[in-house]
Amino acid sequence: METYSQGKTVVKATIISYGPRLKHGKTLHEDMMVEIVQVIKGEYKAKHLKLLGDPGWMCRGYIDSERFPVGSTHLFMTYGTETEQALIGCGESTVRVKDGKITTTKMIDYEPLSTTYEYQTYIDLLTTDMDGP
Repeated sequence: METYSQGKTVVKATIISYGPRLKHGKTLHEDMMVEIVQVIKGEYKAKHLKLLGDPGWMCRGYIDSERFPVGSTHLFMTYGTETEQALIGCGESTVRVKDGKITTTKMIDYEPLSTTYEYQTYIDLLTTDMDGP
């Protein structure tokens, strides 16, 4: 949640394809293409977004086909309107939307702590002005 609240734009998008597979890791890819379903927060006018993953040394998020299956829908935080951007690796920059729910996961003392939200409740949290009037 902390990372989302600091981002400029949050989009709801569906995974449509992957770029080349990395030599290490059977499910890791250089990039993936997503189709924008809805702009939740901020502005993004393009229909597609190419997200660049971490090749192993760039501190980006990994494009993992097990985490991001083709056809699955996620919320992604972006820092601009460019049609090619790095998948942010620090904090929680993406969550999956499944069956009307969103599950977030934070690492606390190296242990995952998951919280599940109803979709609209989560969207309301994202779009609330965090700074007040």
